[in-house]
Amino acid sequence: MNAETRAKEIVQELCKPLDGGRPFLETPHRKLMAEIIATAIRQAENDKLEEAADAATKFLVGDPFNGVPLRSPGPHEIAAHIRSLKLKD
Repeated sequence: MNAETRAKEIVQELCKPLDGGRPFLETPHRKLMAEIIATAIRQAENDKLEEAADAATKFLVGDPFNGVPLRSPGPHEIAAHIRSLKLKD
């Protein structure tokens, strides 16, 4: 489920008491609220991906004890791939 769909569902749930059982009314204010919520969702997901990318480089850095070469490009390639998954605004 993408951020826009989740944001619209959140707005619908928030507005249920106001609508009183009537069909959901999509107003400019509600559209703006959904856009703001979708942006917040994307930012939170992107922050998680950035943390995962940082963790990949920290965890996978080689040393003589784990058998991974000290200059292995693998962790950085993994981090770059994780960063490429970030959602676009």
